[in-house]
Amino acid sequence: GKYKIKSNLAKYESDKISFHIKSPDPVTQTLRLKKKTSTKALIFSSFPGAGLLYAEKKRTAITFFGSTILSSLFTYYIRDQYKKNKSELALLQKNYFQAADLGEMGNAKKNRDSKEVEVNKLYNLRNQSIGARLGIYVFSIGITWMFNGL
Repeated sequence: GKYKIKSNLAKYESDKISFHIKSPDPVTQTLRLKKKTSTKALIFSSFPGAGLLYAEKKRTAITFFGSTILSSLFTYYIRDQYKKNKSELALLQKNYFQAADLGEMGNAKKNRDSKEVEVNKLYNLRNQSIGARLGIYVFSIGITWMFNGL
């Protein structure tokens, strides 16, 4: 008959072999078990959570992968808000410079100044979210390197 054997031993890379048995005599097959290495875990950690998944730390891997995805989504959302508000600020700036009388100029300046405050807050939040995303990424690599359990 036709047989397949797959090894799935903790801390070892999986291996599988296929073979045919044509007689009722006992057959000996040897699986080659290679121990998982911390170097390979570090290489996999270039994608957040993959190194921890390789090191069989599934819960921690999912946490880092999820937090990286969420922080990336937040960063892109803030970036889009920043671009939109910056465009609006440019339009308000143009209106301010084109104002004809003092009353119109005062309203235009007030609108421009409040939008400028909002744009500056978004700019700072964007930079913080990029820093947080980078921090999560570096922390994931550090956790994989220090606590890979291999």
